[in-house]
Amino acid sequence: MHERAIAIAEDVSSVTDDVGIVYSDPDPAVVLPATCRLHRRPDDLFWEDKFRTAIDCCAEGPLLIIHADCFCDDWAGLVRKCATAHEKLSDLGVWAPWISGTYYEPRFTAISKLENTDWYLSTLTDGIVFSLAPLVITRMRQVRYGGNALGWGIDLLFCASAYVNHLMVVIDSSVRVRHPQQSGYNTEIALNAMNEFLGQFTLRERLECELLRSFISEKHMKFERTVRHGSRQGLS
Repeated sequence: MHERAIAIAEDVSSVTDDVGIVYSDPDPAVVLPATCRLHRRPDDLFWEDKFRTAIDCCAEGPLLIIHADCFCDDWAGLVRKCATAHEKLSDLGVWAPWISGTYYEPRFTAISKLENTDWYLSTLTDGIVFSLAPLVITRMRQVRYGGNALGWGIDLLFCASAYVNHLMVVIDSSVRVRHPQQSGYNTEIALNAMNEFLGQFTLRERLECELLRSFISEKHMKFERTVRHGSRQGLS
């Protein structure tokens, strides 16, 4: 992951010099051989702490976050597309590329396409590769972090807060990112911590979040019914 993070940072540095890597390592002697800013964090704190570090280091925004376990053919191009979206959409709250390999794949989250663009209005996007507008960053700084090490629910909050503030969550179909479908942690622990984290949502954010999640759940159920129906047809 260190090597991937450095490679991504080098690609992105061809577009902007405002680049940093937030990382951890069990070996205290490890220092990343990177030329960008480095923010080392304790190795036992995981995603929640790294996200908090990223927003704390962001002076104004927008802020683009990229997880190093993802793959993209053109990271520099992704940054350009992200910047263009923020420039052209005054009511943009959250931007993300078209990411495969997550529960929040665009085929389940997309609401409608913005006319004559590659952008889709989306319910949610996973906290994997995403950009936050300044107003959303401000809201995320108001949250208490700690006790939710894996960070489940962070993406729910930044998307819900965008819509509560009449901002859009947009997915760019012209930029593709691949994410491995795997996890090395206890999902029950992550869910319990997420439920505690959700307690910090305002009532409006909570209602918005439930509506957004219901939309995705319905699409997943329709997809599963279609798959089961197709399987029965194949067996007959």
